[in-house]
Amino acid sequence: MKNIKYYIGRRIIALRKAKKLTQLQLAEAINIHENNLGSIERGENGISMGTLMALSTVLDVDADYILFGERKKTNNTPIQNLIAELDSESQADLEEIIKLYIKAIKR
Repeated sequence: MKNIKYYIGRRIIALRKAKKLTQLQLAEAINIHENNLGSIERGENGISMGTLMALSTVLDVDADYILFGERKKTNNTPIQNLIAELDSESQADLEEIIKLYIKAIKR
């Protein structure tokens, strides 16, 4: 049976590849040596809290996902979930539309 370090490493590899980053690019972004990142990805080394937090930030995921493979459940409403799927420019446009709508219905 594989240990937890192995599964953490597999998740980091998948997240890194999804962001189209090389080991070197990710290692530089989180301020560790490329060889250290390789050892973490292979499950040979554990991960420090500082490295975990840096990975979480750079890979844009919760630390819980890196450690446990579970994404946080949100209490978002259906409309919040729809808005979250939009790019930032569309979200800004929608915000303006909603402001105008609220202003119009308050008259």
